[in-house]
Amino acid sequence: MAKVVLAFDKFKGVASSHEVAQAARVAVLAAFPHMEVVALPCADGGEGTMEALSAQGARRVEVEVSGPLPDMRVFAAYSIHGDTAVMELASASGLALLQPEQRDVMHATTLGTGMLICHAIAHGARNVVLGIGGSASVDGGMGILHALGFRFCDRNGRELPPCGESMESVHAVDASRLMPEVLNTRFHIITDVDNPLLGPRGAAAVYGPQKGATPAQVALLEAGARHFSTFMAEGIADAPGAGAAGGVGAGLKAFLHARLYPGADAVLRFLHAEAHIAHADLVLTGEGKMDASTSCGKLPFAVAKLAAGKGVPVVALCGVVEGVPPEIFTEVHGINPHPIDLPRALEKSVCLQRVAKSVNQIVSKYLTISTSNQ
Repeated sequence: MAKVVLAFDKFKGVASSHEVAQAARVAVLAAFPHMEVVALPCADGGEGTMEALSAQGARRVEVEVSGPLPDMRVFAAYSIHGDTAVMELASASGLALLQPEQRDVMHATTLGTGMLICHAIAHGARNVVLGIGGSASVDGGMGILHALGFRFCDRNGRELPPCGESMESVHAVDASRLMPEVLNTRFHIITDVDNPLLGPRGAAAVYGPQKGATPAQVALLEAGARHFSTFMAEGIADAPGAGAAGGVGAGLKAFLHARLYPGADAVLRFLHAEAHIAHADLVLTGEGKMDASTSCGKLPFAVAKLAAGKGVPVVALCGVVEGVPPEIFTEVHGINPHPIDLPRALEKSVCLQRVAKSVNQIVSKYLTISTSNQ
């Protein structure tokens, strides 16, 4: 029996990875009713990470916390099983929680995520698994650290608000009010990209504009992150993933001794994706937009590496293809007709219909070839 593995990331702002995979699964079985279809609940450190990594029997806990802006309140969730809590930064501090006109990268903060971590630790968590994709801020993790008890002070001893604008003014770090349980807690950070903290591939330069930063603000955030990095051990700012989530990777590695894991690789390893792919005839993956960042640790690229290593054809579907797709994919398909009617393309039902149509065409092509060669 032929086998297809579905390993999709979300189509950001339109459909979850689970919804895309379900649409693809139905399309495969419509064309080949007896096909073995394995749909993996994938994520790369952003939305869907909690669902993908939560153990069977995990309890979902919802908490009211600060949102990505200081005057916002949101409800965010984590899952807990035994002493392990799994959560997503995006649920409390995500860019998707803001309207475009609300984006304020200089004052956006990860404070709410820190509050979520505090709640989990207070309720017995001693292993915190945090997916850090989709953030609204470039605060170096100051918000999370502030919630846990760190205080960042200027040269006059005044406490600074935990946001990107403050990074350049930090003169001292005070850990005297650190939550005691933090010292006995392990932090596992799932990063969705491998960028360093600083430079042309750093947190400010690459992701600042996506969060609403002007060129002048990018320069300020870069200077702030460079100054903030002087409070970190040598080499941390250059670590892969240090620049993820606006420097959260670097901040938590420096102050909490957190371990950073490439998000897509970690999730795929947890899901035993390599074993599934090894015996597949076709792998389908994809995300909402394929661009230069796809090869910087994004899920479709990680899936393609596994498939290529096993000699299995891998086809990527995406809403938009920007630039030249990485050659590691057997094929890359944009699901939307040109010219793209963006408002219509962003409708969930339309997106899922187009995914299904593209999947039907692809499996008919590849699996007809595969079965004819057997």
